[in-house]
Amino acid sequence: DSHKPKNVILLIGDGMGASEITLARYYGKGAEGTLNMETLPFSGELITYGLSAGPGPDYPPNYVPDSAPTATAWSTGKKTIDARLSQGPSAAESIPGSNAGYKTTFEIADQRGMRVGNVSTAEITDATPAAPSSHISQRACQGPNDARTICLSETKGKGGLGSIAEQQVVNLL
Repeated sequence: DSHKPKNVILLIGDGMGASEITLARYYGKGAEGTLNMETLPFSGELITYGLSAGPGPDYPPNYVPDSAPTATAWSTGKKTIDARLSQGPSAAESIPGSNAGYKTTFEIADQRGMRVGNVSTAEITDATPAAPSSHISQRACQGPNDARTICLSETKGKGGLGSIAEQQVVNLL
């Protein structure tokens, strides 16, 4: 059927750029060699900066963000502050942001009838693998029993979406 979505594989090398790819090629295949990933039909790079917490609606830039706002940028196309995953900025790190407008790659694929999965060499609740399947203001809120106050304010018992792990279980089923 021509209306069925095509299979799409998204390979993300967290913290990997042209230098790391070149090093892998030289080491694994030699200077004239080609890595299998270099034969894929499309590739891209993301260079971004994050935002700093503030009163909004404009937030000052953070030129050295952690991986959560960078993962949010590739997953949603929008910027946010440190520790945020697929959630908007806010006045302070301790105040959750809005999820409005932060639709993730997995949510878009799901709406298009595509099946999604997440394979990671890092913990699945780390920022980069968690960004396409969760919305949370604290990347440290990885499991449902996290005792951090900020994390508890976003768990299901407090009316939130739950920890990263809880959201991934729901979103990947």
